Amino acid sequence: MKFGAVEPKQAVGATSVHTIRSGGLVLKKGTLIGPVEAASLEAAGIKDVVVARLEPGDVTEDVAAAEIADAVAGDGAHVDRAFTGRANLFSQTAGVLVVDKDAIDRLNRIDEAITFATLPAYKPVVAGEMIAVDSGLGYLVIDSRNSGKRYDLVVAAMLLIGLIGLALDIGFRRLEKIRSVRWGFRS
Repeated sequence: MKFGAVEPKQAVGATSVHTIRSGGLVLKKGTLIGPVEAASLEAAGIKDVVVARLEPGDVTEDVAAAEIADAVAGDGAHVDRAFTGRANLFSQTAGVLVVDKDAIDRLNRIDEAITFATLPAYKPVVAGEMIAVDSGLGYLVIDSRNSGKRYDLVVAAMLLIGLIGLALDIGFRRLEKIRSVRWGFRS
């Protein structure tokens, strides 16, 4: 894989490595850059864009993420469609999550670009619950706990989740006071 910064017109046929926001332009990570995208980048005044070009034998990050997820998903796990190099696993049924922590640790040691985290072993799960993640606040909590016992980050993420819940609660309570928005049973 060839990876690096190029001028927009040289990026045609390559994949953007980062999301680019400039004025009204939003070019998402993983976008295959064509002539239209290159022209938009130039019009937005973007001088360089970091791209990846696949070489023979390479696979896209979505294909790699899907293959890793498929390889580790056991019975009762559903692999969600990979996007931007991520594939999440969900429980198909209620039960107890069985995790081979040593295997997960070995997988994570293959390359720093591979990060795989699961809920704790033997945790009861419900159908549809995300059991393996690689981004978001839930991932931050799991990864911080598993990598070096960073309980400061665990607590910070939990506080942030609590603040989000509090903000949503306050917002819905205020909405509920508006007569036209109220919900519930009417007699």
